[in-house]
Amino acid sequence: MHAAIEDGTASAALFTALRSSNKALIDPVTRCAATGDPTPFTELSLALVAERDQSIVGALYALPPGAFIAEIINQGIEALHAMVIAMSAIKIKALAVDPTDRGQGIASALLTGCARLYDQLGYYLLYGSFAVGSGLETFYSARGFEVLPVGGSIPLDIIMGQPVRLGTQRSEQLFARWRS
Repeated sequence: MHAAIEDGTASAALFTALRSSNKALIDPVTRCAATGDPTPFTELSLALVAERDQSIVGALYALPPGAFIAEIINQGIEALHAMVIAMSAIKIKALAVDPTDRGQGIASALLTGCARLYDQLGYYLLYGSFAVGSGLETFYSARGFEVLPVGGSIPLDIIMGQPVRLGTQRSEQLFARWRS
């Protein structure tokens, strides 16, 4: 991600799509499908930071679920069909706030900004995971996310048109929000 920020490709397709049309989202997905290289997914990723007094106090990183897409392709789902997920579902890969700045709404603001952007671009699912026992269930459920039980999975049938479920490791728990 650092390299993508440096060379200007991070979020490039997102910003183009916001300025013109959502057709800009298709190009990185087709390049991934054609080459098998997930690097173009950085164009669909988002890095948000919260600053105070010129210091970063919080950050959020979201992107298409590349590892999941690769996994279902390996299980026999056609690559182009699987790539539909890259234009429909976004994974919140990381959300962090400096411990001294917690409880001030920074994480909520980052999460809200991420959700608004991807909603505006037409994405259907925003999801992520957290460590079991971390106590984050309350945080995500208070912000409109469904927190799945340990071992729970998200059905992607509506996106894929066939029975596909997105799961996680037993040490993690999923949270998800479908756009209405």
